[in-house]
Amino acid sequence: MTKTIGDRLRAVEAAETEDFVELTKIAGLDPATAFRDMNLAGINFSGQDLSGFNLSGSNLDGCQFDGAKITGAILDEDHLLLPQLRAAADFRTEEAMLLPLPTSDRHQMAGSFAGPLGAVSLGGPAGPLALGGPSGPAERAFAFVSFPEERPEAFEQELNSEKLKLTHILDVAHQSFTTREHPAAAIVDRLVCSLHNLRNQVNPAIWQHLIPVAQRHPVSEFLWQDPFTFWSFQKPRGYSGDGKLLDISYKHPSVDRIVASSTELGQEIYAYTSEAASSVAGRERRDILARTVDATAERVENAEVLAIACGHLREAELSWALAEKKLKRWVGLDQDPISVGIVNRDLAGTAVEAIDGSVKGILRRAYKLGTFDLVYASGLYDYLPRAVGIWLMQRAMEFVKPGGEFLFANFSDEITTDGYMATFMDWQLMLRSADDMWGIINGAVDKNTVDAEVFYGTNRNIVYGKVRKR
Repeated sequence: MTKTIGDRLRAVEAAETEDFVELTKIAGLDPATAFRDMNLAGINFSGQDLSGFNLSGSNLDGCQFDGAKITGAILDEDHLLLPQLRAAADFRTEEAMLLPLPTSDRHQMAGSFAGPLGAVSLGGPAGPLALGGPSGPAERAFAFVSFPEERPEAFEQELNSEKLKLTHILDVAHQSFTTREHPAAAIVDRLVCSLHNLRNQVNPAIWQHLIPVAQRHPVSEFLWQDPFTFWSFQKPRGYSGDGKLLDISYKHPSVDRIVASSTELGQEIYAYTSEAASSVAGRERRDILARTVDATAERVENAEVLAIACGHLREAELSWALAEKKLKRWVGLDQDPISVGIVNRDLAGTAVEAIDGSVKGILRRAYKLGTFDLVYASGLYDYLPRAVGIWLMQRAMEFVKPGGEFLFANFSDEITTDGYMATFMDWQLMLRSADDMWGIINGAVDKNTVDAEVFYGTNRNIVYGKVRKR
């Protein structure tokens, strides 16, 4: 009998193991087909036998391969750039098994696409395993030669054609930076628009192959002088969208030194990227969260609030309810111990308490936190596939009191910085429309037991879903 998505999710939830190969079997996934052209960034493959797994076309940034067996696994040319493959148990340096990369093609692809709590999915973007951290530069760049079957000629022709288009776009930007014939903001704006248009014109599989092409282009050396772009690409904490990155986008005082230490060009580019529509929307999201907390405190005496994937919880600094001691407790849950420490340090003596926690823990009901008048996840859904988003909402609603609310946010499919973020920031998001948000809500709850709404922020770069339990 064919397993439904629900059956598979329940099977994984009930599993006691965190073994990737075993979870693949439990979920009923075919390793030869289920993981092609997927975003598997951040998965811990350490000690796993990946023989028979076809990972061609997939994003493996930030994955760990310590002690893994990769003989028989199918990798492709983009994986030549992953120095962490050298940690595999059967990685060998004989020329018959390894293909050296030219010096010009060497590139550090460190970090992870997994989000602030570690994205969890079933055969989709990232699995229920540990996040990988950033890798150091490779002394030599090699690839394990176990290439996939040849791609169709039409695909190769399309890919080569789009590579030429991309290279032209990047060459123009590089020339403009070199000659400084235009202000930095104008150069980046033109680049952002061109990358957005290209991303929306090509099919997703082609786009994934274009990302490392952009990242290897010399124009990156100009763009990475921007502290916002470089922090995102470098991923000092090992994953995308960390609290410090959001601080940079917020222009928070805590990052003044980082910005001030950037080059003059870097600060000019930052003046653009920090005021891009997506950054403006991110700051508005912080404001909306603070207003929602305050509205909850007006509605309920001694209100209790839970923030899932709280980051540095900068919205707390804007909340009058917290300042006026109108909250009984405000719990922040995050998988990043640095974020947890910063929240508890900066907000000591208030109703706020940050604790370590992960999506996996929420899905497995590992935390006995009680119930809350408001539960929200402001940046987490940007990294979750639909099935996991539904599952997480179902678990989150278990924390919501009758009359309480669950609020979640997602960057919308109307943003125009998506191509730039995916390439030079190495920050890939799952963009959603209002209909997508309704799809998650309708898949997670009985509409007869809740009141729900979906709305956009002012510039429509972020879309919100709010569910109130009756």
